[in-house]
Amino acid sequence: MRAGARAPALTLGNDLAVPVGEVDMLRNEPSLPPAMVASLATIAAFQQVLRVTITETPVGPALDLDRSTRRDSPSP
Repeated sequence: MRAGARAPALTLGNDLAVPVGEVDMLRNEPSLPPAMVASLATIAAFQQVLRVTITETPVGPALDLDRSTRRDSPSP
């Protein structure tokens, strides 16, 4: 990670630590419907963002969460 990106990444990780912990607890709740568990998994993935990778969508640019969290390939 570049030095200039380290501080915002640490701040984001720290800010998300408690909410992600809460999301993880909810994901383990057996009474939640599968769709809700999937949504909570997406929310938890935001703590794993390594880089901001943008992709174009029909409604405009959006964060590409899959590529932003992947360790094996840098953004283009």
